[in-house]
Amino acid sequence: MYIIMQTSRIEYLRGEDGRPGMTWNPIQMRCTPISAGCANCWHLQFAKRHAGNPTFNKQKRAAYAGGKPRVDINEHSAPSRRKKSSMIAVMFMGDLFHESIMDTQIGGVFGCMEGSPRHTFLVLTKRAERMMRWVTEWKKKIDYMADHPAPQEGLYLKRYGHIWLGVSVEDQAAADERIPLLLQTPAAIRWVSVEPMLGPVDLRGQAKGYGFGWIDWVVCGAETGLHKRPCNPEWTDSLRGQCTAAGVPFFGKVDQDGNPIEPRQMPGGIPQTKSEQPKKRCPYGCEFDPKQDPYHIEGCADQNRP
Repeated sequence: MYIIMQTSRIEYLRGEDGRPGMTWNPIQMRCTPISAGCANCWHLQFAKRHAGNPTFNKQKRAAYAGGKPRVDINEHSAPSRRKKSSMIAVMFMGDLFHESIMDTQIGGVFGCMEGSPRHTFLVLTKRAERMMRWVTEWKKKIDYMADHPAPQEGLYLKRYGHIWLGVSVEDQAAADERIPLLLQTPAAIRWVSVEPMLGPVDLRGQAKGYGFGWIDWVVCGAETGLHKRPCNPEWTDSLRGQCTAAGVPFFGKVDQDGNPIEPRQMPGGIPQTKSEQPKKRCPYGCEFDPKQDPYHIEGCADQNRP
């Protein structure tokens, strides 16, 4: 019997028609805490339960207990079997770029995503450095194909434009560590999930040399669950204001009382017309249209390199 991707209640995975999105976990594994945001991780609770489930085989129980990650062949091919286009959360039951997952396993996941362009895949990680290094090397393999002696400009974005790469941050320290690495990562859509929000976060990042120029979407939400930690409404208000000022779509989830945070915007949802779309500013002061000039940042970096 095939394992089918699970329908998700995550709000931002809903399609334009309101249909819920999916979660896809092709690699069975147990993640490990890396920062304060991991303290009440729901994945670890599920992993503990799965590790002791007598109905699972020995290899599957071992993977969830912290052993060698295991690719589930049936789940791995699930996106290709789903005919309706969907928003799909990738490895939210773990971390695709966890140190225990092999490069070949990550490559297999990207290969499957490439083969299902009718879907939109959302990848989210706290291991921003490994994602940056791995995706950069993957892009080189795509752009420099054996039968093409010259780089195929834009080929990577053409193949992987339906894959959104993001980092999860919970406070300013995590943002300052992970976002600069995200912004060095080749991607059609770069997004930041500030959830659980455990402190104020300034994404303008002047002190750390990054800013909204490369961020396409921001998700924000308080921690939920029995052991939830406080989230000051002033923190979410500030982040929403930053996004509004920068013209970056902001998707609010819920506050510390479980009430929805508004607005709930998706990439491409605002502004509505192409003529209204704001240009972005790179770290070197240039204004550019990221859709028309996706490699502007790399060009500026080369010109300004000492």
